[in-house]
Amino acid sequence: MKSERMVLLVTPEEKARIAAGAEKLGVSASEYVRQLVNAFEPGDLAALAELEAFWPEVTAAMDGMHASLDRAVATLEAGEARRAHLTSDEYREQVRRELLESGIDWEAARRRFLGRAVDQEAA
Repeated sequence: MKSERMVLLVTPEEKARIAAGAEKLGVSASEYVRQLVNAFEPGDLAALAELEAFWPEVTAAMDGMHASLDRAVATLEAGEARRAHLTSDEYREQVRRELLESGIDWEAARRRFLGRAVDQEAA
């Protein structure tokens, strides 16, 4: 049962934050402050201050992870684009055309290849 009154002086900004938080939760300002007080133990603020000291390191690590992920995604996208190009009909046609225009004696290459295959089977 609530039987004690407490007067708490706050800045206008703090009062606005308390009112906004209470409204967000749908409770009175008094209930909001009570919930906040009950949510923390005295050591929590010290632990929070300690965590805040590490925050720059955490954000730097997160920035590094995001950059690594961005590079990985870019590499995957580039690889996918390369694969799509290499498997395209246009690329296959280009390679076929270049090979036919290369001046290679394909018949001699075929005979030489088949000759080696025959030699290997005989051995």
